Amino acid sequence: MEWQAVIKLVQQAGKILLDQAAARQVTVKGQANYVTQVDFAVQDYLKRELAALTPSLPLMSEEQDNSRLDFSKPLWILDPVDGTTNLIHGFPASAVSLGLLEQGRITLGVVYNPFRQELFTAKARAGAFLNGSPIQVRDTADLSHSLIAIGTSPYDRELIPRNFAL
Repeated sequence: MEWQAVIKLVQQAGKILLDQAAARQVTVKGQANYVTQVDFAVQDYLKRELAALTPSLPLMSEEQDNSRLDFSKPLWILDPVDGTTNLIHGFPASAVSLGLLEQGRITLGVVYNPFRQELFTAKARAGAFLNGSPIQVRDTADLSHSLIAIGTSPYDRELIPRNFAL
């Protein structure tokens, strides 16, 4: 598989996030849980293009029925708009997130925020990068000397205590 081709596809899909008219076409899925026409447009684009690039790999996506997928085999995992609520409100913190699951582990990852032109890429045993420059976690073992940022799911309140239990 051509890794650079996958990155280009995610960057192309990111351009769809910039379509503010489609971002305003919102459907409520649940409490503080939304889907926009952008979600479907990104999903449809990547489903089509990834099928052409890697025909043997199915796609799991947030906005489709995934009940027939075999998770014991390699597959793509897509969040077409990671940060849909941000997108709806015009806050430039939304991204296309794509990963490759192989043998129960994510081996490739691409996250692209077109609003900030941030391209995060990672490959198992090859490192992680932001816009082509290596990134890494700090070696600080003491959480009191660390900077920690988390997000909480507004539609699954049961997760909030667990997220803050450090």
